[in-house]
Amino acid sequence: MPGKTLVAWTAMLGSCADIGDLHGAREIFDRMPLWDALSSNTMLCAFAQAGHFEEAWQLFLGIPHKDLVIWTSIQAALSQKCNLVDSKWVFDAMPQYNLVSWNSMLAAYARAGHFGEAQRFFSQSMPETNLVSWNSLLQAFAQGNRLDLLRECFDRAMPQRDVISWTTVLGAYAQSGLYQEEVEEIFARMPEHNLVSWNAILAAATHSQRSRIFGRMPRHDLVSWKTMLCSYAQAGHTRQALDFFSRGMPAHDLVSSNLALSLRAQEGDLEQAQQLFDRIPAPDSFSWNTLFSAYAHSGHFQAARDVFDRNAMNRDEISWASLIAAYAQQGHVDRARQIFDRVPKLDGVAIWNSMLAAYAHHGKDPLDAFSLVSSMAATFQAPPDGAAFAAVLIACSRAGDLERAQEFFASMVSDFQIEPTKQHYCCVVDLLARSGFLDTARDVATSMPFAPDATEWTCLLGAWKNHKLEQRVRDQKRPKVCNASFSRTIRLLGT
Repeated sequence: MPGKTLVAWTAMLGSCADIGDLHGAREIFDRMPLWDALSSNTMLCAFAQAGHFEEAWQLFLGIPHKDLVIWTSIQAALSQKCNLVDSKWVFDAMPQYNLVSWNSMLAAYARAGHFGEAQRFFSQSMPETNLVSWNSLLQAFAQGNRLDLLRECFDRAMPQRDVISWTTVLGAYAQSGLYQEEVEEIFARMPEHNLVSWNAILAAATHSQRSRIFGRMPRHDLVSWKTMLCSYAQAGHTRQALDFFSRGMPAHDLVSSNLALSLRAQEGDLEQAQQLFDRIPAPDSFSWNTLFSAYAHSGHFQAARDVFDRNAMNRDEISWASLIAAYAQQGHVDRARQIFDRVPKLDGVAIWNSMLAAYAHHGKDPLDAFSLVSSMAATFQAPPDGAAFAAVLIACSRAGDLERAQEFFASMVSDFQIEPTKQHYCCVVDLLARSGFLDTARDVATSMPFAPDATEWTCLLGAWKNHKLEQRVRDQKRPKVCNASFSRTIRLLGT
């Protein structure tokens, strides 16, 4: 734009920055014939407010003559990013300081939850403080979950308070979930309420109280609406939650849409789930995985596979794990293993656990499960844990392989020093009972360090009935051997 002065260019730049038009601001900034400190700082702040911290940092490095405002702006941007190391480096490199830069450094400590450093910086380093400083100190205590120091500072030390001070204290108590009476007391004492404080008291309330509080609120935002939506869902009121989402909420974001999608999936309402998914502007991996699971759990395997194939850009370890589980549930364990072997990266535990569960519940040879456990241990450079051995014992139980179960159980206890859980004992009881060693199974159930429940007794009663019916057939087969030392080990572990 020929003939425009630097002042005019900077005014146009500032207008774009004020309305959040980062693209327009960057276009104007790049076309300016020259930059001064004001235009550079305006562009730097626009980057920071949009969350483009790397661009803000690169712009800062390219500014030849940096004044205090420029230094303070980049330091505040790094503080906003919760980048404490770089924020401290910039602060130490600043040629001079003002109260804004001191407060910005204090805020960096607060956002990082380093309440000790924040307290020392506040009391020992800052030459002057104001209400912003005190509020940052409150935030530091809140982030560090030090409600004792927070309350002492708020009640006894602060020379003055504003709505931010009150809301910080209220929010800290509300998020702890432990101080319902204190939250109500603080809210009642507040000289004025803003939307943040209303949302805090709404979140802290019980489900039965929230409708009343929601109705008293002078206005609502997306946080208020999502709190109510989550409240209905957590209380198990699925239909009310879905009705609130569809008819009550004036706007939806990705979080609320994903919650509604998961509720539709739980209801088995595939048509409504698909329609809701199609209305999400930019589905994330959770959206895709939820839709996949909805189809897979309802037995629509091909539709689930189509969802996976369409989700080429958002696949994560849960996506692959769900696909493996779906094939296993269809009885295609070999195909599940082929998919497992071609997963791009096997650094996610969920994928391994999914394949392990496939072998445990649908496989034929317990050695496949144990071999996978060994590979998993080598990959993560850690020994197998109790959950891994539980999967192996389940595989042995399904296969009726008592001999290998004895070996794996003994190895778990003696070689890996893993204390058996109730699930391990249940596998042993089930396998012993189904193998015909009913007295030993009963002894294990009654001597294990857990009270036997309906699962163990049902297993024993069912096995006893089947054993009598099949005794003649069983006598014709090669008898299984229950190792005596194995039985003693099981009993000793229960004492």
